[in-house]
Amino acid sequence: MFIDAEVSVTQIKNYSFCPVIPWIEATYNVHEPESNAMKEGKKRVPSEIAQKIGLERPYIEEVMIVDKELGVKGKVDLISGKKRLKVLEVKSFKRSAETSTHFRDQLFVYSLLVQRQMGRVVVSYLYLGGDIISYDIGKYEIERALKLINDTKRVVLSEEPPKVRPDPRKCSYCWYRHMCPYHW
Repeated sequence: MFIDAEVSVTQIKNYSFCPVIPWIEATYNVHEPESNAMKEGKKRVPSEIAQKIGLERPYIEEVMIVDKELGVKGKVDLISGKKRLKVLEVKSFKRSAETSTHFRDQLFVYSLLVQRQMGRVVVSYLYLGGDIISYDIGKYEIERALKLINDTKRVVLSEEPPKVRPDPRKCSYCWYRHMCPYHW
């Protein structure tokens, strides 16, 4: 059962980083301006990265996928292959796998959307400024994506902010911290 609302994959990624962010966005209708990292990311050419890591052709880049049944939309950096598809998400700067779980979750949601709209996704790749992390896409990844979609919808529809424990490491550089009900 899906909650009747529409969310973007970016909101879901933000939820994974901190559940308060999509609530602030929905409640106050504010969005973080494009950062330098986002601008740098747009300069990356996903097909060049796909070629370097040996993904099979054909490549489809910057694919907007809208799943009306799920109520989710997002732009996939690259889809590779014909029948056994692969998804690539590109981030410009190196980060550790431990601090990139929100990007991993974003990739899982993209993989779910591609699988529902285009065909079976077998592997997805997260490019982090030169490092590549690959994920086999199976039951866990799909269920994780579905849970994140519903959890994000619940938050954006709620009148109350989600309960969270502030994390000084994340909060100190969060653009939304001055609007956050938990900022100290």
